[in-house]
Amino acid sequence: NILNLKRLIVIGIPRGGTTWFATKVLNKHPSISMHGEVLFGWTTSYCNQRLIFNDKKRCNWNTLKSIMETFYVEKMRRRYHKYDERNNYYIGFKITLWQLMPTMYGEFVRWCYCNNVTIIYLIRSASINSFYNQQAEVFENLFYGREFFKTQYSAKSSITYWNETFDLDPIYARKFVQATEFWQNTLIKLFKFHTKTINIFI
Repeated sequence: NILNLKRLIVIGIPRGGTTWFATKVLNKHPSISMHGEVLFGWTTSYCNQRLIFNDKKRCNWNTLKSIMETFYVEKMRRRYHKYDERNNYYIGFKITLWQLMPTMYGEFVRWCYCNNVTIIYLIRSASINSFYNQQAEVFENLFYGREFFKTQYSAKSSITYWNETFDLDPIYARKFVQATEFWQNTLIKLFKFHTKTINIFI
């Protein structure tokens, strides 16, 4: 009997705290086992719209559903003999917003509802912070080994590496925030009637 093995998915915008919440918070609970970004390889290899070759045969809802169902079957099989049947045990992974194609939102929400999946949606109140974190990560990779910090008393939003300052593009930042908040709100509305959805504002 594996009815007490429950499915869990954490969703949030890129650099929105999903990794921290899944690994540092949820994984501390004895009845929860969280894993990484199950869809990362699939999204990067086949569904990245910026790539010249976008494999439509593999970037579709059926492939996405197959990846998630295979993950749960494998993890639940491994966990079958290791859990206490008297209590619920949650197995899950995290998804960033850009790993779900907007055309798949409806099917994804329907699948979560039909499979009784618990959704924890991390909603970042200031999307611009995620944009800043993404840019900081890029600069960190370019200037490996150097520490970065945000200037506290500057009229510009910038990242400073010792004596080198990089201004953030306000036009690109605005587009990032508008797109992120639009698709985030769209998915929130679709999950509105899914009773096992928990919205957490950070």
